[in-house]
Amino acid sequence: MINTDDLLNLINKAVYEQVRMPVSDAVNKLLNNNVNLTNIIESSVINAFKNELNKEIGNINVTKLVEEKVDEVFKEHISNTKGLSVTAEETELSVLDGVVVVENELVTTDAKVVNDLQVDNWIVVKNLQVTDRIDQSTDAWKTVKEKIVKDVIETFTNTAIDKVSKRVLEDVKSTQLDLNNATLSGKKLLTEDSLKDIEELSKLKVNGEAQFNDTFYVANKRVGINTEVPAMGLSVWDEEVNVLAGKLKEKTGFVGTANQQRLAVGVNRREDIAIDEEGVVKVNKLQLGQNRVRFEDQLPGYKGTKGDITFNTNINKDDPVFAWVCLSGHNWLPLKG
Repeated sequence: MINTDDLLNLINKAVYEQVRMPVSDAVNKLLNNNVNLTNIIESSVINAFKNELNKEIGNINVTKLVEEKVDEVFKEHISNTKGLSVTAEETELSVLDGVVVVENELVTTDAKVVNDLQVDNWIVVKNLQVTDRIDQSTDAWKTVKEKIVKDVIETFTNTAIDKVSKRVLEDVKSTQLDLNNATLSGKKLLTEDSLKDIEELSKLKVNGEAQFNDTFYVANKRVGINTEVPAMGLSVWDEEVNVLAGKLKEKTGFVGTANQQRLAVGVNRREDIAIDEEGVVKVNKLQLGQNRVRFEDQLPGYKGTKGDITFNTNINKDDPVFAWVCLSGHNWLPLKG
């Protein structure tokens, strides 16, 4: 524990040592200037002495001297404290009310945390032992659990298949059953030709995945054409284009492309309706109910149905007709803004 009186004595001594010499020099300088003390009034002497003294004392940084002396005392006290070694040049440890701040890396042989430990970045450990509970509501736990379940299922499945296969082969060998020549009613059950030349099946049921000619793929209630990973109920890849059909969200179906690609709908390989990459829809021919909607740059010269409307694509301020509506036959009424 630092004694307050000792600290004040050290500070006073340091200030005195710094003030003594300038004061002495000021007095000597004043006397060496042949000041005749008997010829001036006492107040003049005192003022002159005071001005010289203030001038010299003003050059002394008392605050800096005090800070240096306090730092010196604290360093001396800390260095003499058993079990504590301080060689840092800058602040590395700050003790505040309710918190201790370690400015840089903390190295310790053992660390014990009584309550919670919160880390905003990675924790890297060589060995990890959990002796109580793990919060199973976190995404990290769910990821670990899914990985474990997947690995266990794969290991179990592969092991089971391998054991069953070996058991079947052992039974076949023990009973001297020749599968290559197995027959039923005098006919071979399995031949290469019998599998290749099946012309028609009345029923085919496959439990699990099914793949045909590296083109048609069925798995997990989804169908993929030219893909083994369909993204929706139906996924069709044709070169670089991927067309999907399936559920977009609850009670919402979807038909469209999976990527940033145009979608065209039409007949006879025409783009009657086209949707570009930005979602803009273009309809070449549009009819609402019994009336057609068209676009022309001049008064329509064709026969229409009453109620048909044709929009003017060449509107200008001199001719502000923005559309024509058909009254009957070739009779079109201009609509102006």
